[in-house]
Amino acid sequence: MKTFIWLVLISLLTLPLYADSADNIQLFTKAIQEDPKNPQAYFHRGKAYWQEGRYDLAVEDFTKTLELDPKNVEALEGRAESYLRLVQPKKTIADLKKALEMDPKNAKSYFQMGVAYGLQEDYETAFNCYNKAIEIDPNYGPSYANRGSIYSWEKKDYPKAIADFNKSIELNCCNMPGAYYGLVCTYDVLGDYDKAIETAKKWIKAFPTDDMVNHFLGEARALKTSHENKGTGNK
Repeated sequence: MKTFIWLVLISLLTLPLYADSADNIQLFTKAIQEDPKNPQAYFHRGKAYWQEGRYDLAVEDFTKTLELDPKNVEALEGRAESYLRLVQPKKTIADLKKALEMDPKNAKSYFQMGVAYGLQEDYETAFNCYNKAIEIDPNYGPSYANRGSIYSWEKKDYPKAIADFNKSIELNCCNMPGAYYGLVCTYDVLGDYDKAIETAKKWIKAFPTDDMVNHFLGEARALKTSHENKGTGNK
């Protein structure tokens, strides 16, 4: 089993998304044609582009929003999230630093900054970002999942890793599959294959359509069998 995989949470826009993003792209494009100086039209079209997965166009619209409304913190956050999806961590961090100057109590921004630093393999700074997010909002589950990954694979502090993964699951956060994955891998590293298998079964129950869990359940069972065979001298 792999001993290290960086858990990058799929970031979600802070603001509510649209029921039909394609229709809204047309709607806000028309609004922009009627009033090219309307920052909110660019902002909302940027959100719609983001929802469609067209992150480069979302960046363009959030950038235009900021040209017209430099203090629009939501546009900064939206552009940062777009850069994160485009795997441009330096630009993500630059925007989030500006956003946090305007909104210093935003746990999600610290979390996303942690993800961006993790992409740069600066795990200590990422760790500090997750700590800050948790300090601001102790119920922000995604930060526990990603901090747990650093405890497990970088710091080798397995009890704290297990506690963080379990806390993330307890809070029913959107990165629960990542937390379950982290638990399975951590238990495997510790040689506690029974707990790894038990956790994988809980993962299947919670996310029955997650194809990845069956792979890790199989690996945990294989490791347990191999370990038992070695103990009995079988080959």
